Amino acid sequence: DYALDRTRNAIRALMKLRPDQAEVRRGSRLIFFGPVNLNCENRGRVMISASGIIIVAAFHLWALQRVFLGPLNPKYAQLEEINAREIFCLAPLALMTLILGVYPMPVLNLMSSSLNHLVDVVKMVI
Repeated sequence: DYALDRTRNAIRALMKLRPDQAEVRRGSRLIFFGPVNLNCENRGRVMISASGIIIVAAFHLWALQRVFLGPLNPKYAQLEEINAREIFCLAPLALMTLILGVYPMPVLNLMSSSLNHLVDVVKMVI
């Protein structure tokens, strides 16, 4: 089955992207944790969490492939492709997404004071 093979290949590709270790900053020190550095009590939690993330990613890939790569439903065959009015509405959104993806600082600067306050509140609680 074509879609199933593509899903399996995508999951294999995602598994190759996983990092070998995590970086944790404690104070001014940077500590590296790998799978072997975990205590026995944490290893089970990590395995359960990682399994959940992998299952959710696999489900999302499966659903996306069914939606976008599945056979065309005959009841939608008469619908026309995107027209000029829809392009006119979507083009500014696509442009803003591209601009903010490349240079997000205008939006981040707007949020910086409230985020700094939130960080201070969380530091007081911790």
